[in-house]
Amino acid sequence: MLLSPAILSARRRDDLICHELGKEAVVYDDASNTLYSLNETSYFVWRRWGVTPEIEAVTRQLTEVFDVSEDHARADVRKTIAQMLENGLLEPAADRP
Repeated sequence: MLLSPAILSARRRDDLICHELGKEAVVYDDASNTLYSLNETSYFVWRRWGVTPEIEAVTRQLTEVFDVSEDHARADVRKTIAQMLENGLLEPAADRP
């Protein structure tokens, strides 16, 4: 699967409010008055992406914590990042001031 430059350069938005709920979380976007619910896997990706925004690094970390194959983890990371970008939780680095 080819990854778009937007996904490869995506970074977490600084203006979002994240509240942890055990192994899950909610993220609030004040600009759109929208609340997003992150399941355990999505929240894991969210946290790791904030530190190391690289598909392969997060994939490796996911396989170390969850009992999943590297291919499955990579697919989950790519899908999660794409959804977060689509929902506006992430933004392409080029869009940042």
